[in-house]
Amino acid sequence: MLTGGIPSAITYKSVFSIIKPDEPENICVLFAQDVLKLFSSENDIMNIDDKTDNGSARNENDIRDKVKSLNVLNVYSNNLGLCVASEKIEDRTNEIPTIPKILDRINIKGNIITWDALNTQKSNVEKVIILYLLN
Repeated sequence: MLTGGIPSAITYKSVFSIIKPDEPENICVLFAQDVLKLFSSENDIMNIDDKTDNGSARNENDIRDKVKSLNVLNVYSNNLGLCVASEKIEDRTNEIPTIPKILDRINIKGNIITWDALNTQKSNVEKVIILYLLN
């Protein structure tokens, strides 16, 4: 029973405005990784690749401007069989500057990280080495 009564819509809005949008996803993924690692003793292979949702683009009309297709960078865990992290790729860029952001969100210790040739940048490889040594 709520002693102060039912919270108002403004209270809910205030609470949800404090929560960062990617935090609920991170909590769920970390929980799933911890639980599923109990059943798997081997190291994981994590595949990093971008996906473009071509059906999400919209043409320009009187009501709205042109909307480009949604482009998302995903990390897929082979052992867990699920996407463990995703990050939207900004409209005027490609996946290269998004790799460091997503590497900060996953546990790479003891895992094999793969990506396509586009992401084989010196800065990305250095980031993986640094994160591996820190964990």
